Amino acid sequence: IQIWQLENNGLLVRTDGTITTVALDGYPDETSYLMTYRVAVSLQYRDSSFVVPVMFNGALAGLLTRYDTKTQSGQAIPGPIIEAFLQRMDTLPEPIFPYIALRYAMMRDPGLRAHAALPEEKTGVYVTDVAAGSWADAAGIRRGDVILAIDGREIDQDGSYTDPEYGKLELEHLLSGGAQVGQIRTVTLWRDGQQTEVQATLSGKKASDFVSPPFVADEAPDYELLGGLVFQELSRQFLKQWGQNWRTSAPQKLVYLDEFQGELFQGEPRRIVFLGQVLPSNGTLGLEGLGHLVVTKINGVDVRSLDDVRRAVLNPIGGFHKVEFDQSPRKIFLDADEVKAEEAEIRRAFRIPERKMGRP
Repeated sequence: IQIWQLENNGLLVRTDGTITTVALDGYPDETSYLMTYRVAVSLQYRDSSFVVPVMFNGALAGLLTRYDTKTQSGQAIPGPIIEAFLQRMDTLPEPIFPYIALRYAMMRDPGLRAHAALPEEKTGVYVTDVAAGSWADAAGIRRGDVILAIDGREIDQDGSYTDPEYGKLELEHLLSGGAQVGQIRTVTLWRDGQQTEVQATLSGKKASDFVSPPFVADEAPDYELLGGLVFQELSRQFLKQWGQNWRTSAPQKLVYLDEFQGELFQGEPRRIVFLGQVLPSNGTLGLEGLGHLVVTKINGVDVRSLDDVRRAVLNPIGGFHKVEFDQSPRKIFLDADEVKAEEAEIRRAFRIPERKMGRP
């Protein structure tokens, strides 16, 4: 391959390299586990050294998106994935790939093979979870099944199959990057001591379909303010504020809700609203230490989105706003008249636009 870069004067610089590995990896949108190229190449920094083309025989083979100067290696989005994305832009409201709707375990463990009563001559992976309401659920795939093959391509004990062009690839490629929304896959299963087949119609999942969206694109995070209490909706982007190790350093309750949202909120259209921070004001004295608590109710209204918050704060109870959480303190009260009187000063002090207050 060649990596193309531009000098400051516009001259094209071509650097030879090699694709060392074709594998599947997570993509920045956090919804896709798609094919990638791992590239070995010695690059020098230039003004164009961001997303640069990977060329093969004069044609675009991919886009280099990551590069490590120490190891002189990088990662590229392959041409087939780019092409598939562009095709989806022409045919779908959003250019999404089919969603991986199941989890599985490798079957290297003899005990697991024995538990599944899988014959010695067969290979596959053990289904550990199926997302409720997904294409896999609709097809009848269930926990405890062993996936033996997809469209006749045998799956080995590690969850890979032999692709005629790329060699060993994980089975996810057959169900996502190498497939189309609406495409039918024949999944061969081992269930209850016998082999069976199901027909699965693949479907996608937009970021807005998640309880905790994996990313928020082209818009500022939404929030709502009530007397110094700042309410937000949970997203993966919020958790990533804690850096690369966010899974261990971010608030663990929120990490848990994000990670297991499929199991905890099966098929439920909602968001997770939490107390993001407490701004100092007369009404929040003594509440300064609170933060990252999941909100369950406000003024008796079940809170499943910020829209619920905006509706609930219009009707205080007995002159107070009652906010309930899923952890201690279970509930707090704010004087409704004090909240109203302090709104203008809080907006001025923290430069909060009035349109975000949510109340007339």
